[in-house]
Amino acid sequence: VLFVFPNKRAGTFFLNHLKNVARRRGVGILAPAVMGVSEWIEDVSGLVTDSRVNLLFRLYNTYRSVVNRMSEKSGKKGIVSDFDRFCKWGETVLSDFNDVDMYMVDADDLFSNLNDYKSISTDFLTDEQKEVMLDYFGLEPDREMLPTFWEHYNNPNDKGDVKRRFIKLWNVMGTIYKEFRLELEKDGLAYTGQAYRRAYQVLSDPEKLPGTLPYKRVVMVGFNALSTVEYNIFKVLRDAVYTDGNGNEQPLADFYWDHPSLFIGERPDVDPDGFYNSSA
Repeated sequence: VLFVFPNKRAGTFFLNHLKNVARRRGVGILAPAVMGVSEWIEDVSGLVTDSRVNLLFRLYNTYRSVVNRMSEKSGKKGIVSDFDRFCKWGETVLSDFNDVDMYMVDADDLFSNLNDYKSISTDFLTDEQKEVMLDYFGLEPDREMLPTFWEHYNNPNDKGDVKRRFIKLWNVMGTIYKEFRLELEKDGLAYTGQAYRRAYQVLSDPEKLPGTLPYKRVVMVGFNALSTVEYNIFKVLRDAVYTDGNGNEQPLADFYWDHPSLFIGERPDVDPDGFYNSSA
């Protein structure tokens, strides 16, 4: 049996409590396997989450390589920011890439060429994808503002240098995203969202699932407010089964939610089951 907690600290408290219970009852027990969810995701995905500093350096190298390569193809000199200037927005890009994977957004759609703003301003993207796109700019315009919003960044009559450089960067952001992920995976590394997305891909393969989870039961404890990729991982676990010694199929996973329904239920203006029901 494997118990997975939101963090290592919760798992440590669980094991200490289990030990104390066994001591009070005067019995010996075989402790189950216990992992924090980050450790478990690394185990399933086969990727180690790299440090923020190393990720930033690696992202800069990818950014510089892509911009220089694109400049050679176009015959125009590309402007590559130095590392100090890159750091100011590189952190934001890392966070955006992480959100792309945690919410399973289609990167090709998200980082569309701004020349296609007319299709972007329609229902070409989902509301979730548009929300991520707008978050990148720090704005939350309503649906009626979308055409004007994209036209503003795609106005051929505007010769502003900052805007022109922004458009060039956005148009290669999808390439940077893909190559950055590939370079990390070559070295067995990832950022958090990338590791989660890979774990979901592994767990979604029915041929790999038995070998990936060498446990008869997986117990997920203390989770709430799941991201899209977490929700899908939990859904795979919920639907998975194993065959016991008698040839009967048994559920692979159990879930014990961080769900204070009694406390929340005392407030008539709060629906305690709203999120829980969508995740159960």
